[in-house]
Amino acid sequence: KKYHLSDLRSFNGNKNAYQNIFKLKNAKILQLDNINKASTLRLLKKNKIEYIFSFSSRFIFKKNFLKIYKNRVFNIHPSILPEERGAGTFTNRILNKKFFVAATIHYIDGGIDTGNILFQTKKQKVKKNSLPLDYIIKTNKCYKYLIDKFLLHIKKKKKISIKKQSSSSKTYFARYNANLNGTIDWTTKGNYIEDFIRGFSKPYNGANTKVFIGKKIEKVNILNAKFKKNNLLNHPYMYGKIFYQDEKKIKIIVNGGFLFVKLSDLRLKK
Repeated sequence: KKYHLSDLRSFNGNKNAYQNIFKLKNAKILQLDNINKASTLRLLKKNKIEYIFSFSSRFIFKKNFLKIYKNRVFNIHPSILPEERGAGTFTNRILNKKFFVAATIHYIDGGIDTGNILFQTKKQKVKKNSLPLDYIIKTNKCYKYLIDKFLLHIKKKKKISIKKQSSSSKTYFARYNANLNGTIDWTTKGNYIEDFIRGFSKPYNGANTKVFIGKKIEKVNILNAKFKKNNLLNHPYMYGKIFYQDEKKIKIIVNGGFLFVKLSDLRLKK
């Protein structure tokens, strides 16, 4: 529960990120601290829960749970599995300049995104300057398409062709924590820093660095930036130095040029 509350807080103010499931008519909301407890299974049975769908869940469903709900526990994942298993999907796409979204519905089998596939979408393009939030909003449309397709097959009792995942093309990435993994390395090439900042931008906390304010060092989060190539000031000692500031923006010297950052895209604790 504490991790999900943290996730919900990170989406504060971004109403398009996820539909508010709490406003569904006739929906009963159960908040659980552990999906695998015996008390949880009793609660699900009492409420006559027949199918389980996982959306970005942090729970790992254990064998006993999956045995009781055999072939009735599904996950929806934002990639064409077996590529991009795990988490950090949208950040990694921005870092690697992959401008697309997609989705897969698959069985949960105890592994991480390893179960047999029911449905997949084709890759849909996103704009090159997109933030993770833009990827999420467009991915939700892929999710809706697949869920509608899944429910239609169930309603009409249509046969679903199940496909095993290939192990030859699998990739896996762990979950990022913006506070731990989002620290800017100012020696990196300027265009890579621009991508890095966007990769940890909304709805996440933003890439972080430290800055002198008066005589104090403060932590600052940067949500967006624009790189401009220029070789006038390019000694490594100068990387990361602010050399211009006005009421709207700052300019930072980076490897290969300048980084333009709007003051509205900065987040200071003070």
